[in-house]
Amino acid sequence: MWPRRGRLLWHALVVGTSERVVDDDGVVRIGSVLFALIRPADGHDRAFNHWYERDHFYTAAAAAPGVFSAARFIEPAERLHLALYFVMPGFDAAREAFAVDQMVAAGEEDRLFAEREHLHTWTYAVESASTGPAGIPPALVLDRRYASVAVGWGDVDAPRPDADVVLVLRTTAPVMPSSWDEGVDPTEQRMVIAFGDALDGDPFADLGGYHWSARFEPAVVGTDTHVPD
Repeated sequence: MWPRRGRLLWHALVVGTSERVVDDDGVVRIGSVLFALIRPADGHDRAFNHWYERDHFYTAAAAAPGVFSAARFIEPAERLHLALYFVMPGFDAAREAFAVDQMVAAGEEDRLFAEREHLHTWTYAVESASTGPAGIPPALVLDRRYASVAVGWGDVDAPRPDADVVLVLRTTAPVMPSSWDEGVDPTEQRMVIAFGDALDGDPFADLGGYHWSARFEPAVVGTDTHVPD
């Protein structure tokens, strides 16, 4: 065991804040969510999947300081790849610095994958969370491995869908601005993510106030079974 003083010094250097990383029930808190929605260029779906799951997912994001949970999802009809990363409170600066350093290293080592479009890559804070009868803590939803994940991007007052867990996210900063973000006031938008094992189609489809929505399935790591032909 480290001496107590050593632990406190390490914590201050890495976290840089006294903010608690667990709530009053002892459950890890989501300080921020990195949301990355990407579409590979035509004909590059399998190559992108290999690169992202074996290199970029880990080296530029999941291995960053403070990232405690991460998962990938696919919407095959539109060829959309979604990655979500949960970050503990106080680690945003350390995570961002890590990501920048790793992207620079990847460029120098010719490990970047150019044949892709970042449709929406932003960081978010959890504005609210609702859970169903199972009472799954929001911080555990990615590791719970729900069978379906639906995402809706809409107005701040848009109605919320019914699901086991629903996260309402408020943007804090664009990471890689794209054409999707042009002319949009981010303070008036919310990213809503619904998790469940029995979501019936797109639960946002019949709700008003959403500019875009899609239903995703989990990526099957180490395979191409979820990648469009």
